Amino acid sequence: MPILLLLSAALAGELLVEAQVPADVFVEGNHVAQLFYPSSLRVEFAPGPIVLTVVVEGLPAKVDLEIPEVGTAVLVVGRTGITTGQQPPEPVDAEPRDIEFRLGGPEHVLFSLAGERIQLGPGEVVTRRLEPGNHALSVRSSQGTIVWAQGQLVVDGTSPFVVQLSEGHLPEVVGRGGDFRSGAR
Repeated sequence: MPILLLLSAALAGELLVEAQVPADVFVEGNHVAQLFYPSSLRVEFAPGPIVLTVVVEGLPAKVDLEIPEVGTAVLVVGRTGITTGQQPPEPVDAEPRDIEFRLGGPEHVLFSLAGERIQLGPGEVVTRRLEPGNHALSVRSSQGTIVWAQGQLVVDGTSPFVVQLSEGHLPEVVGRGGDFRSGAR
C-alpha cells in the first residue's frame, strides 16, 4: 500500500487513515485526500478534537476524533464500515503487544485465535496480547457452522494494529506490524 506522508514542524499530533476502499477525506470541511485505491495516509495536525467527513461511494459520514499529543489517531475506512482508534507511540523493539479485534457489521462472529474461541458482537472490541510471529486465526458464523476465513495472523514489526472482522469477509488488518494470510498454515 502506498503511504503519503505530510509533515509540518509546527504540528505534533498525527492522524493515520487506512482506506481499504476508495474514499474522500475532509477535515473540518477542507478536502485532505482523495484515495482512489486501498492506501494509507498520514497527516500531522495540532493535538485536539477534529471533525472528519469521509465519503465512500458518494455517501458522507461524519467522524469526531481526538488527535493525541503522543501517538496516532487512527481512522479505518473498510469494506464493512468506518472505525476509529488510537495507536500509542511505536515501541523500540519487537515485544508482545495488544492487538484489537473489532466487528464491522450487525452480525455476531465467532473467531478462534491460537486455539481460543472468542464471540464478538456489534460494537464490541476484544484485545489480546500477542507475541511476534504467526497465530492461527479463523472467523466463523456466530454458531460456528460457517467458516468465513481461515489462515495466519502475522504479527511482526513493532507497531500495533487492528483486525476488523465482518460476516462473510476476510479479516482486514489495519496498521503497520501485521497481516492476515488466508489459507496459510
